[in-house]
Amino acid sequence: MCPEFAATRDPGHGQLVVHGDVDLSTEDDFRDALTAAAASGRPLVVDLTRVTFLGSSGVAALFEHLNGGLEILVAPGSIAQAAIDICGLSRVAVVRMVPDRDRG
Repeated sequence: MCPEFAATRDPGHGQLVVHGDVDLSTEDDFRDALTAAAASGRPLVVDLTRVTFLGSSGVAALFEHLNGGLEILVAPGSIAQAAIDICGLSRVAVVRMVPDRDRG
């Protein structure tokens, strides 16, 4: 059984914390959450440190939010880091490694 997808945002601060799998079955929810978080007008910070799978549809959704300023938090060596690196998102967005001890 896959971990349940969840996305929580900090209203007014452009921060989105994502849990679980980001794949075709959760793509619409992920896109909606990104759009809502970006609506704050502040640079978007997306915490993927608790993501257990990040498919190409999730990476594509992140690419769509580059223009407003995008910072992505990932756990070193995680599936999210690998997907972001393979797809080239790490070359055009700020990607910050967040070790376990630094996560809330």
